[in-house]
Amino acid sequence: MADIKKLITAVLGEDVVFNKDFDKHVLSLKGGMFEDFISWIKNCKTGNILGSVPPKREFKDLYVFFRKIGNSKRAVLIKRQNSDFVELILSEHLAYDKKRKELGFKKSSYYKS
Repeated sequence: MADIKKLITAVLGEDVVFNKDFDKHVLSLKGGMFEDFISWIKNCKTGNILGSVPPKREFKDLYVFFRKIGNSKRAVLIKRQNSDFVELILSEHLAYDKKRKELGFKKSSYYKS
């Protein structure tokens, strides 16, 4: 596990923080999904993929990158504008939606009937 995090910090920088369940989720990625995940990270770093500025005013200094991996895994990569990557989240759909709501990208999932 340390080797995977070392590989990622070599690309994104030493300041990146991983979510607490990262290890469990990254180990569940099968073959091509893992390579796709690493490729996505590298493309975010090189600027081949552009991030989005969150709608919430207090997060306007961030760029956020989103990625769906397989049927159930989701990734969120967060970078400070003109600075370093600060957070990498790899989780199931619920935690992904929670982060999207926190940043202002998603409204509540609850429907009033």
